[in-house]
Amino acid sequence: MCRMSILIGAPYLNNQQLDAQVNHLKDMAQGRPDFTHANLGGGPKWDQSQKLIHGDGSGIYIKGDTEIHERFSNAIYNISKENILEQLPNQPTVSLMHARFATSGNKDEISTHPFNLDHIVGVHNGFVKGIEKNNKSDSAVIMDVLNNHFTRYSSDNMDALEQTIIRDIVAQSENYSTMNLILHIKGENKTVIICSYNKSKVESKERLEYNTMVIKKDGNVVYVASEDDEGSVLEDAKETIETKNHTVYVIDEETGEITEHKLDELEEIVEGESEEDSQESTDEAVAEAA
Repeated sequence: MCRMSILIGAPYLNNQQLDAQVNHLKDMAQGRPDFTHANLGGGPKWDQSQKLIHGDGSGIYIKGDTEIHERFSNAIYNISKENILEQLPNQPTVSLMHARFATSGNKDEISTHPFNLDHIVGVHNGFVKGIEKNNKSDSAVIMDVLNNHFTRYSSDNMDALEQTIIRDIVAQSENYSTMNLILHIKGENKTVIICSYNKSKVESKERLEYNTMVIKKDGNVVYVASEDDEGSVLEDAKETIETKNHTVYVIDEETGEITEHKLDELEEIVEGESEEDSQESTDEAVAEAA
């Protein structure tokens, strides 16, 4: 689970925007707005006053005339902006940042986001249980799957993407909870946003908000984040989108154009399995009572 954001802009991003992005990530990582374990869990298991702090490592990826990829074992809010933005490429156009709350895998570099692979750079918020392997977290395995996918298919091929998610992620999992992704597709200058979660596990308004993302657009500058930045990054945003479930958004990094694609088959499978699980639980309870 994590807080994450990507800032995209042409002809290039400025230092003020990057500073604001760091500040926003630090706020999200420290539980502002005030998300708690109890709200996320939908019950009394956790102390109601305990904030959900994302302090299990952090990382950045910034692309300009060169690539900067840094991953830190420290929480993002314990690192100065000067150290985070110590080395900047000339004329940056993509800035991807992440703060981690570890739910699987080790708290080391192999499981720290962003994952910078051959064809994609990506971050993940959520938990997909049962796909972890070889000490790799669920997030690392998801990135391997999608990196392999984008070696064969373009970001425009939604049918292929949907089938990859169903076959290689959902079908391999024991518990498909949330898979929200931000992916920079290196060879295309496109960013792919995937919002997908099991709505049966959303037990409160706070958890629903935790599982959605906000997309803001001002001309050809686009900002996508786990939570609303309230104008701190894009003061003059002309368009705001709250991501829909089981939906993909493809952003052209040069023009800022956003296209939306609903994954109907994925929705039917994920939500259908939830209904079957619920019915099985009910049948078992009835049998035990008898």
